[in-house]
This record gives sequence, structure tokens and C-alpha cells, in this order.
Amino acid sequence: RFITFGLAPNKKRLALHGSQPTSAPSEVRATRKAGFADVFELTRLPLGIQKTLELVLLLPLGALVTALFRNIIGVMTFGTFGPTLLALAFIFADWKTGIAMAVVILSVGLLVRHLIDPLRLLLVPRLGVILTMVVVSTIMAVSVTDYLGWTTEGQSVLLPMVILTGLIERIFTTVEEEGTGPTAKRVGGTLIVGFCCYLLLSSKTTGHLILVYPELHFFTVAAMVWTGRYAGYRLSELLRFADLGEKMATPGERRQ
Repeated sequence: RFITFGLAPNKKRLALHGSQPTSAPSEVRATRKAGFADVFELTRLPLGIQKTLELVLLLPLGALVTALFRNIIGVMTFGTFGPTLLALAFIFADWKTGIAMAVVILSVGLLVRHLIDPLRLLLVPRLGVILTMVVVSTIMAVSVTDYLGWTTEGQSVLLPMVILTGLIERIFTTVEEEGTGPTAKRVGGTLIVGFCCYLLLSSKTTGHLILVYPELHFFTVAAMVWTGRYAGYRLSELLRFADLGEKMATPGERRQ
């Protein structure tokens, strides 16, 4: 394990720094004596599992990006994992299909949420109604895209549908509690942070590096701890109260 965590040279892991993950031939793995340290060698897994694990291992980095934007910069989002999940939904689809599905799902979902609001339903049935109408409208949108000759994969529809359905309820609740302006800022912040998370999650180089050296997430945890203990001013607050600081300055300080 001392070697596996990169504290000493490891020829096998260093040889895996290519742009694509590799898997050792079955003959080589069969002749090599298996040891407990092999459990920590993720590159021995089949290629299909490796690609999935690369994406999963990048999720903590997405959460770190969101935490930095929220706690250091001061960008408000819908939840800590909302931007990361939103980026994950677009990973499995091209950006055109993703944007089209997002517009359809959010438009129909918010409309349905507004129409059923007088019924005063409980949370779970309310989400069920929204999900049902979103499913029906999404299926029709898929049929329309197929009629127009656009190829749409099932997974490119499933993830945005599930993730955005939960986001619809949060958007509508925020509008009622805080108003349209703050909600629009949160939506904009979620989209900005989600785009940054998308760039990170779509990086094959970063994903493969984390797959080869998963212990790098110790630095992710350290960065999370530092971000969580940060008690200074956010960048947005410095810009927001810049004029106030000038007004509070004494006349002598202003002349200087």
C-alpha cells in the first residue's frame, strides 16, 4: 500500500499516464500473483467500469468548485450538489440536446407547479405530479426530435429529467419566499457554477489522473476543510460594500 499511494516509485502506475485508461491483459493478470494491494489498483478493472469510476471520482471536485464559489466568491446556488448534478446531467448528452431538454423540463415543470399550487398537495404527491407531466412532455419532445432527424440517447434524457424535477420545486419555493430577483440570481449562479463543473467533469485527463491516483482526494478533503473554516469576506461582499467603505473614510484619509 505504501507503493500504491504513490509514496515510492511505481512503474505500473507511471506507465498508465496516457490519455486513455488501459487494462492489463487477462493472461498477465492470471500469471501474476494477486495481493491485497491490488484492491487499490483501479486500473485493473474493465474499461467500462474505469470510465464510470473516472466520472464518479470527479464528483468531489465538483463539490469543491461549488464550495469555493459559494464561500469564497459569494455566488449563491441551489444547494451544494445542485450545480454538480446539473453538470452530470449534461455529461451524457451533447450540449444542444441538453439545453433543449432543460428548457422543456423547466418550462413544463414550473407551469405544472403553478397550476397545482391551489390544491395544496403534500411534497411527495406534488413532486409525483410534476414528474409525471415532465415525463409525458419529455417523451413528446423526444418523439419530435426523432421526427426532425436528431439523434437522442435515452440516458441523455433520463438524468436531466430526474435532476431538474427536484430543482423545479426548489425554484418555485424560492420565488414564493424570496421573490423573483433573488431566485433569478440563484438560477444564474447555479448555471455558472454548473458550467464550471461541466468543464471539470468532462476532462478525460483529470478523470484518468484521479483514477490512477485516487489518494489525490486527500488534497480535496484538505481544500474542503480550508474552505469550510474560511471566515473572511467574500469577493462579492467586497465589491458590494466598496462604496460604503469610501463613505466611512475620514476626510483626511480621502485627501491622502
